Amino acid sequence: MEITVNQMYQIENNGHAMGFLKKFMMENAGAAAVRRLVEKLGNVKSKNILIFVGMGNNGGDGLVMARHLAGYGAIVT
Repeated sequence: MEITVNQMYQIENNGHAMGFLKKFMMENAGAAAVRRLVEKLGNVKSKNILIFVGMGNNGGDGLVMARHLAGYGAIVT
């Protein structure tokens, strides 16, 4: 499924309006991204994975992903 940037903003804003905290939406997004990555790559244990993070919510998503990947045993930088 592909969505545009504007659609993602709308989804996030709707979730926030319904009472979902952005930090929990970020946690869910990062965890889901890692699950998808593990589906594609297979076992990531002991694999080196580099994550670039910037400012803002995308950086937060990246940090969530790094934490979850470390939980799978990946070597995250």
